[in-house]
Amino acid sequence: MAQLIAAHHAGLYDGQDLRERLNGSGALDSQREYAEARDACADHMPELLAMPEGLDASALLRQVPGLADREPLAQALWLRMQFSALVDADFLDTEAYLNRHRTTARAGFPPMAEYLSLLDSHLDRLVQQSHAAGRADDPVTRARAQVLADCRSAATEPGGVFSLQVPTGGGKTLASLAFVIRHAVHHGLDRVIVAIPFTSIVEQTADVLGAIFGRDNIVEHHSQADASHDRETARSRLACENWDAPLIVTDVLQMAQAEPGASDRRVLALAREDGRILVTLDADFGDLVFRHGEASPQAILYLRLHPMDAMSAAELVLLALDGLALGQFVVCMPEGLRRRPLPQQR
Repeated sequence: MAQLIAAHHAGLYDGQDLRERLNGSGALDSQREYAEARDACADHMPELLAMPEGLDASALLRQVPGLADREPLAQALWLRMQFSALVDADFLDTEAYLNRHRTTARAGFPPMAEYLSLLDSHLDRLVQQSHAAGRADDPVTRARAQVLADCRSAATEPGGVFSLQVPTGGGKTLASLAFVIRHAVHHGLDRVIVAIPFTSIVEQTADVLGAIFGRDNIVEHHSQADASHDRETARSRLACENWDAPLIVTDVLQMAQAEPGASDRRVLALAREDGRILVTLDADFGDLVFRHGEASPQAILYLRLHPMDAMSAAELVLLALDGLALGQFVVCMPEGLRRRPLPQQR
């Protein structure tokens, strides 16, 4: 817990650095900060100082993965998950106070039970179409029906690792979805992440799911999603920040990284959709907007500050931001500022 509290605004500490802060040269400062925090809580929120009724802290600690059997990798993973949840919660709480329309825009995804209802209705229609076409007794149709039945039956099993080995054409996509959504509903889970190794299959799967649940009700977030930003909505864009949606379709690469090395067009799209001003050292953004007709964000500030010293450059940037008007492309140079209206604002 000390790791999470100390890292809240600074990032996770190395274990030795944290021990030095708490018990070594930083001990006096840490004790002073602790006393100040306790006094503030006593004055304004005394309930924070009392252990919640019925809470057994020692029992909770025994549940920390890897703690009892001394598995440092499991402990490290648990710590990072807790830290991620804490930072995300703090970010969302701050957003709710400062930018309520974004908080409102995040809401609106249906409950998991509604996804299950939509999927079951879709599967029922497929069965009816198969019967109407006279294919009910085809070997492939019967095999698919058995796979689906087995997946639905397994959905009530306790949580764990499950595998499904079915040949191509056996209905794996919908059968596995029937399992995982039913499993989520049965166990009270609120998120399903579909991670696929190939982006072409990711997009194909997202199209299938979008037809069943509605494009607005899925989040397609993968390493090549910047090539098709028109496939997302404002709500799904926000959900990509923390995957706070019932159904996410992604690839294994995106699960390891989020938006690194995004293309220039993707950066423009993000700034435009989020109502941001783009500050950049890259001249290519001006080329995309003025020569290639890309839609621009509210404003672009292009920095060409070499060979200015850091303090002079910072003062010039602050001056540019202070007088920046929406719809402008501003070049910030040692000799001053050059302004130009963005194309769609002319």
